[in-house]
Amino acid sequence: MTMMSRKYYLCYLLLIGFILSGCTPGVGIQDFFIRFNALAGTFHRLVTGITYLIGLTFAFRAIYALKLYGEARTMMSNHANMKIPAIYTFVAAVFMYLPTAVGTANQALFGSDVPLSYHSTLINPSQLYMTGLLAFVRVVGLISFVRGWMFLAAHAQQGGHQNSVGKALTHIIGGVFAYNIEATMDLIRNPF
Repeated sequence: MTMMSRKYYLCYLLLIGFILSGCTPGVGIQDFFIRFNALAGTFHRLVTGITYLIGLTFAFRAIYALKLYGEARTMMSNHANMKIPAIYTFVAAVFMYLPTAVGTANQALFGSDVPLSYHSTLINPSQLYMTGLLAFVRVVGLISFVRGWMFLAAHAQQGGHQNSVGKALTHIIGGVFAYNIEATMDLIRNPF
């Protein structure tokens, strides 16, 4: 898939998501976020399910890469590289245990593994659309977290780009910050 077709594919997926969440041309952005709030758990489960399937494929790719590594070592080849199966195994484990991985990243960055356990001053009860906006940012953060691990797995392949590790870490850490948007906003407001 070329880069341009990937962008169009992502736009189509976002458009389908907006339509499924009730965003039609006659509806305002506040209504979209209110409706998205009701469906945020569904999107969260959808991303978790998809990453579980992707994790299974990475597990099979890791087993195949280990097979190739064993064959290369048997032939006394100097081109045997253990990096590929190791990264595939690690990424498969992260994807298959995504809620645990996100909880661990939250614990490492914020000291709590549950993002809603904070007492944030950001949410105003009179603005219902704000909770929908926060739910949308959390889903985008989860997708960014998954995408960062995909970049890391792509780096493991032969010919991975040199800046893909930095891009992967940026997506992973930024995804955790977006997933915990309330705590991130509190951290920005009160740094110490």
